[in-house]
Amino acid sequence: MFDRPALKDQRSRSCTYMANNQDQERAMKLYELPMQENGRVVLPSDLRKSLGLSKGDKVLIEAEGDEIKLTTARLRRKRAQAIAKKYARPGVSVVDEFLSEKRAEAEREIARIEPEADADKMGDRS
Repeated sequence: MFDRPALKDQRSRSCTYMANNQDQERAMKLYELPMQENGRVVLPSDLRKSLGLSKGDKVLIEAEGDEIKLTTARLRRKRAQAIAKKYARPGVSVVDEFLSEKRAEAEREIARIEPEADADKMGDRS
């Protein structure tokens, strides 16, 4: 049978580090959390709040080597949108630009195929 550790051992501990990330300063927190006997880890409330998590929400855990990253699909989308926004040109629709490129590509393909089809038709007549 498992002995329950004292309550003080069940609490998490955290440290705050300040990191300079390009032009913005952000706090990085390091949490030391106890692993429950069934593999569960309880996230501290300030972390849940900063991630916008509530009961029943799903999180994404990315494992690489001996490290894991925990985030949400919503936060990943937000990050991707911020990256894409850096490259967006004001007044230019990415969708319209994409469709224009695809139409031009299709026209080139049709122009390439039509002479071959005409040549094949000419060969069938002889």
